Amino acid sequence: MKSFIILNLIVLVQLFLTVHFKAVADESNEINIIPETFVTLDKYKNVTVWRNDGNANKNLQPLIDNPSAVYYKNQLNKFELSIYNALEKICNQKQVKYLAVTITKLEKFKVEKSKYDKLVGRAVGAFMRDNQEYWWIHSYEKSGSVANGYVSKVTVKIVSEYTIAEINKYNSKILSTAKSIAEQANKEKTLYKKLLYIHDYLVKSITYTEGEGSVYHNLYGALINKKCVTQLSGC
Repeated sequence: MKSFIILNLIVLVQLFLTVHFKAVADESNEINIIPETFVTLDKYKNVTVWRNDGNANKNLQPLIDNPSAVYYKNQLNKFELSIYNALEKICNQKQVKYLAVTITKLEKFKVEKSKYDKLVGRAVGAFMRDNQEYWWIHSYEKSGSVANGYVSKVTVKIVSEYTIAEINKYNSKILSTAKSIAEQANKEKTLYKKLLYIHDYLVKSITYTEGEGSVYHNLYGALINKKCVTQLSGC
């Protein structure tokens, strides 16, 4: 009888430990949702300097000595690059189809939730600095999830004042105008003369304005409407 009681106690202890460790394991594997937040690019804020990357500007520095045209991309780590490349994939299309992208399986980079805002901001900021031809990007929303203590998924939704149909329509006009300018510039014999032609064309054809609409901050406003804001980097 005594042995039976001891055996039952051992079984109960084992059951308790099994349930306890399973609960701990489940807690550590719990997926925590990172709520969606809205970020307006500094280009459209009332600031004197266009940083174009939300609050992450201080984490990106210009690489003046780098010969690559993709200056800011070169500063990113692998986690940030996965976001940058995903954005490039949906934007660098003859016909834009999507304004949102979700990147999964990010936990392999071991990025803690506390670094989520900074790194996503750096990724989107670098993308916008390197690719200002994607004129339709006004702001963005970011969200994600954490698994096993690390950021596992990130979703970036591009916020634009234009529909996808409008983006493709207007972008076609921009590319046509840019091609026409380039063809005329290429008739010049030297690189200096070609660049001078482009410079003079823009100076003569664009009227500077104090308009507050986002169209005055992008290529469509400058090349098609022939107007843009007076900030040096506004267009």
